[in-house]
Amino acid sequence: MNHTFRNRSVISIENFSTQEILYLLEKAHIMKNSPFLPSLKISILATCFYEPSTRTRLLFEASMLKLGGGVIGFSNGKNTAAQKGESLEDTIRVKESIHLAHKSTQGPVIYAGNGTEEHPTQTLTDLFATQETQKNLKRLSVTFLWDLKYGCTVHFLCIACVLFDMHLFFYSPNGLFLPQEILAHLTRKKIQFSFHQSLDEIIPYTTHLQTHKLISTDPTFFNLYPLKLEHLANAPSHLKILYPLPKAKEKGLCLYCEVTHHLFLLIKAYDSLRTKAQVNSHLPQQVHSDGLWRTIREKMVDTIGSDHAPHILEGKSANYPRNLSGVPGIEITLPLLLDACNQGKIQLSDIEQVMRKKILEIFRLPLYRGIVLVDMQKTQVIYPSVLQTKYSWSPYADLTLKGWPIMTVLGDNLYACH
Repeated sequence: MNHTFRNRSVISIENFSTQEILYLLEKAHIMKNSPFLPSLKISILATCFYEPSTRTRLLFEASMLKLGGGVIGFSNGKNTAAQKGESLEDTIRVKESIHLAHKSTQGPVIYAGNGTEEHPTQTLTDLFATQETQKNLKRLSVTFLWDLKYGCTVHFLCIACVLFDMHLFFYSPNGLFLPQEILAHLTRKKIQFSFHQSLDEIIPYTTHLQTHKLISTDPTFFNLYPLKLEHLANAPSHLKILYPLPKAKEKGLCLYCEVTHHLFLLIKAYDSLRTKAQVNSHLPQQVHSDGLWRTIREKMVDTIGSDHAPHILEGKSANYPRNLSGVPGIEITLPLLLDACNQGKIQLSDIEQVMRKKILEIFRLPLYRGIVLVDMQKTQVIYPSVLQTKYSWSPYADLTLKGWPIMTVLGDNLYACH
């Protein structure tokens, strides 16, 4: 099929047929895996961002520069002649006549969204990410989580899903349901969709909560819809999550991963530890634990918890759900992390960041005069009998770790570590 995209504007995902979208995604895949990119040396991208934009603007500019083109424009409407009454049409015409040397204003336009309406390039990016991981877009099952009312990217991704006959599942808090006009469109197109009150057995496309649009919301509201490892315990290996953690970090939100047993104990630990391994959330598979390590290395996570549930062994020997959850872990956390550092999973500076610096910053605690001395070459076995926890047992019993704290200096006092 001959696809003509020259001088064609990108205003709406609905302007493209299914075959045209697949063609674009195929070309994107080729460019992603090729060291040789097409050259746009004689082209100039003129950006007009009338609202604050960081990621979209920088991604547009970076893409054009990587292709060899140039970029001009503005990132704030206050810096344009609009303040003097000039219309957007006038601004575009002046920019083209001076900088692009066009004789008319009929050049192609790429619409970058305005925060509440369609964002066609984001929709194409979501489709590309989905196809790259699933190898196919036809008849997939996709779940949309959380803010489906104000998360505009969801609205038009749903419309794009229509083109590929996908089965859609929706899960959101009360008051943040998908708009009726989108549901009506899905109904007209005879797309299968359903609403759910549980996260079990659904494949998520998540959208961050638009907190600036939620007024007088119960502060506990934001804790009602977490996505936990237990929701993914039985997930198929091909499941992928599109989740805007970078956006949360942009907004200054703190992210933590609880707890260290999700970093060091895997689902196979149930075979040997049995009910003693019961924790909330469930122990992860290797791929999920690897994902947690990756978020720490990428500085996505601010703090990690140690867990310390010093249950007596009798309390850990009952059948589920009467069995008690949690394990004793506070005094083993640092040695576990030091051992992980020796294995190359985490940097020593990152351990200090997630275990001390960020905690002081987040909770606004005073900087105390304390130093922990560690011996990164010391090798020692974890013997439950020497643990200081009241009930001397540990899921890490008999594990050999390399890297141990040897002394703590607190003020004028020194405390030797056993």
